[in-house]
Amino acid sequence: MVNKTEINTGDQQVLDFSHLAESPLETDIAPVLDLDMEICGAIKGSISASFRSRPQIVDRMNYCLVDTEFDVTPRQLNQWLAPSQGDKRFPAWAIPAMCWATRSILPLQRMAHALGYELVDRRDQQALHYGQALIKEQQAKREASELKKQMGMGKGQ
Repeated sequence: MVNKTEINTGDQQVLDFSHLAESPLETDIAPVLDLDMEICGAIKGSISASFRSRPQIVDRMNYCLVDTEFDVTPRQLNQWLAPSQGDKRFPAWAIPAMCWATRSILPLQRMAHALGYELVDRRDQQALHYGQALIKEQQAKREASELKKQMGMGKGQ
């Protein structure tokens, strides 16, 4: 939930979000970043939602890792995701391949969220740019209206 501060400037109300400007990466307070269980849970959720078997997912992972030195086996995948295999964590190099294989960015979202960020796709970016353009348009209209009043060209003139 975002806390907002309202600033009244004459007849218009402006929301002040300046307190949100500091990046969580720039703070001196260290976040808790032991995400092993969260990442494994996100990967398991991605696997379940993909409606593919683990061997099929391994094949897809290897397909996009074909030009690398890495190769994933179903046994490795099971070990990486088994709670009893605490010494065999899911490797960072395999996360993008897993995301592609399952068509899910849930593991990446969990990692970004832990640092106070959210991932957005192209559609979200377009919506953001559209909203910014609408704000600029409204600001330009207000400015034009104010200039019109100052020049004595308001309604009834």
